Amino acid sequence: MNTVYIFAILLVLGILFAFGVRRLRMVGISLLTVVALACAYVWLGHLHIP
Repeated sequence: MNTVYIFAILLVLGILFAFGVRRLRMVGISLLTVVALACAYVWLGHLHIP
């Protein structure tokens, strides 16, 4: 499975959890935070995705 698809799925799940389900809001916010940090590392060149 491609890494880009994994990031996309995490991003969609984070958005759905953050704005959809009240009980899972913290889970969604943490997912979005993890995705944002990973994207920042990729853009800065510290993490190279094949």
